[in-house]
Amino acid sequence: MSAFALKFFHGIEKTLGVCGGDARIANTRIPVWVLVQARNLGNTEAQILANYPTISAIDLSNAWRYAEAHLREIEQAVPTARQSHRRK
Repeated sequence: MSAFALKFFHGIEKTLGVCGGDARIANTRIPVWVLVQARNLGNTEAQILANYPTISAIDLSNAWRYAEAHLREIEQAVPTARQSHRRK
């Protein structure tokens, strides 16, 4: 873990300069908001795990718990990511 990585929940961390500093699955570049968005679009946990084979069901559980506890942060991350993607 980088000297600048902060763990907020078990298995979830934020690191300046990695994924825009957004909460992500530890030791990956998979932001929590991406997983939440996939679920909101109708993907099942099995589909999400198939699309992200480097994470586990425990990682998803950690992501869901983090998202529930930080709902506003997750909601704000999705439009911000969409806007920056559109600018490219």
